[in-house]
Amino acid sequence: MCGEPLLDSGCVVGSVSIFDRKPREFTAAELEILHHQALLASTVLALRRSARTDLLTGLPNRGLFVDRLTHALE
Repeated sequence: MCGEPLLDSGCVVGSVSIFDRKPREFTAAELEILHHQALLASTVLALRRSARTDLLTGLPNRGLFVDRLTHALE
C-alpha cells in the first residue's frame, strides 16, 4: 500500500492510495502518478469551494444559495 495526502485548504481531508494484493515496492512512475492524482483531487476540491463562495469575503454566494434552495424545495 502507498498513499498521498488529500489536502483541502492546507488540511488533510483524506488520502489517495494504491493497494496491491501482495506486498511490493511501487515504481517511481507509479508513485509519480499517485502524487499527480492527489494534486488533481485537491485542485478539484479547491475549485468546488471557490465556485460556491465569494472570493473577497469567503461567504456563500448566489450559486450556493440557489443550490441549497432547490434541494430544500425538493
